Amino acid sequence: MIDNDHPPALAVRSLVKRFGDHVVLSGVTLEVRRGEVCVIVGPSGGGKTTFLRCLNGLEDFQEGEIDLAGVKLRGGLPPTERTPLLAQVRRQVGMVFQQFNLFPHRTALGNVIEAPMHVLGYSRERATAEAATLLERVGLKDKLHQMPDTLSGGQQQRVAIARALAMKPQVMLFDEPTSALDPRMAGEVEAVIADLAASGQTMLVVTHSLRLARRTAHTLHVFENGQPLESGPPQQIFDAPRHEATRRFLHEAGEK
Repeated sequence: MIDNDHPPALAVRSLVKRFGDHVVLSGVTLEVRRGEVCVIVGPSGGGKTTFLRCLNGLEDFQEGEIDLAGVKLRGGLPPTERTPLLAQVRRQVGMVFQQFNLFPHRTALGNVIEAPMHVLGYSRERATAEAATLLERVGLKDKLHQMPDTLSGGQQQRVAIARALAMKPQVMLFDEPTSALDPRMAGEVEAVIADLAASGQTMLVVTHSLRLARRTAHTLHVFENGQPLESGPPQQIFDAPRHEATRRFLHEAGEK
């Protein structure tokens, strides 16, 4: 259930990101309520992935503010101020990338227990018990002791999701979580994301999969030229888009 009675889990205000003279994000303002699933779609080059990378501190930004559960990052902060804030932000955010980025020398279980033990200070016993529960939740209870190179792409991505969840993040960020997968494996990962959405996990998902957007989103944001062009309930945007650029994107994606 979306929580409208408390401050948002994530609030972005007037975010500007430039690479040299090239403006990638041009004043993005966006909120994600607790329990809400926001999905970002749009043509390639619209700034979607850069936006996610700014949220978890992988990219700096020049102007604006990110407020993540009360931890505030402002554009242009000097490293002495930014670095300790990033440590707090990364405690609040889980990130799942297009490429799975698993530790190749650790089992599925080993990948999931690493951060809780070394960042949260969990004992091996507690970390292992919670990791086993998470891997069962994503459909991998029989794969705990397998190495990543013995798993399919969809299974590796589900390990990556369990690894992110192990840190108990306030917000989960997904960057094209199914784009490297074939349709069957993509469906497996989409089912896990839909289960998280149903459980009330706050999420921001960048995807080219309009099927995933229809299945999970409370709010759909269409990005173009570094900012949200159109935002609203997915059904409204799919059935009655207001902007010509949205209609063109949906047509090219096979929706219209």
